[in-house]
Amino acid sequence: MPWRPTTISLACFFMIVIAAATVASFAQPGIRQNGAPLPKAGSSAPIPAHHTAPPHSPLPDPVSPDHYTDPISRNSYAMAGKVRNVVYQQPCYCYCDRNEGHHSLYDCFLSDHASVCNTCRMEGIFVYEQTRKGESAAQIRKEIIAGDWRELNPQDYMKPKEIN
Repeated sequence: MPWRPTTISLACFFMIVIAAATVASFAQPGIRQNGAPLPKAGSSAPIPAHHTAPPHSPLPDPVSPDHYTDPISRNSYAMAGKVRNVVYQQPCYCYCDRNEGHHSLYDCFLSDHASVCNTCRMEGIFVYEQTRKGESAAQIRKEIIAGDWRELNPQDYMKPKEIN
């Protein structure tokens, strides 16, 4: 079947809609993938699963940042990998412990889960940034529970960052 102008226009329209939805999702931390709002961090909602101590053995590598083309996923996976022992000790407020069986934020980076979840990405970036400032895992956990990670601007991580 030959391409017709209306078919091409329709395909372009759907690509624009998908791109717009993707961009909008970056600006909405605290929204579940299905569009439902997440309980507010720091509220009376239960704290998601997490570890209160570093791992007893080396953690597996997260998915390689090179697996992704979008800069925010690349940045978040690289950052989480650099501070994995701290990420391991953090709760994830997308509540993937309930739906995915995750035991901490680090589990989000062992699959593609964090690449499609802005909550996971921004929490991972927050952990990296706070660790670089010298904060302990326990202090970062308190800040995540209080919702401080929501203050990060996803647009600040839309360009490749140098991660040490």
